[in-house]
Amino acid sequence: MRTIRLFATLLVVALCTGFTSCSDDSEEQEGDQTLTPLVGTWEYTHEWSNTNGGTDVVVYTYQFNADKSYAYTETSDTSWHDYEENGTYNYYQDTKKLTLGDETGSYAVTILEISDNKLIIDDDGDVEEYTRKK
Repeated sequence: MRTIRLFATLLVVALCTGFTSCSDDSEEQEGDQTLTPLVGTWEYTHEWSNTNGGTDVVVYTYQFNADKSYAYTETSDTSWHDYEENGTYNYYQDTKKLTLGDETGSYAVTILEISDNKLIIDDDGDVEEYTRKK
């Protein structure tokens, strides 16, 4: 009888160890998955009245790539200067900070919201709502 109890105890310990030591393969992910929703082309259009009584329209575009490179452009339909920037980015999920940098320096914005079709960032107090284009 004592042998049966010992055997049963060992069997229970072995089963418990087997279940707790195996990891769930679905929890293991390759690469940095926190960047996946960001990858793509995002566009924000800003319109305001200029000093000549007309309207200025500027389109701001970010292209975020999976290799952590990005391109940023500002394109105007009027006198506003066009601008282009290329560099690398990092996203810090715990602080929601997105750092962007090129050869001239770096800066950070805060991601307030991100979904399949919407990206809202706080750029030093200026809140901009981008729409996914690609």
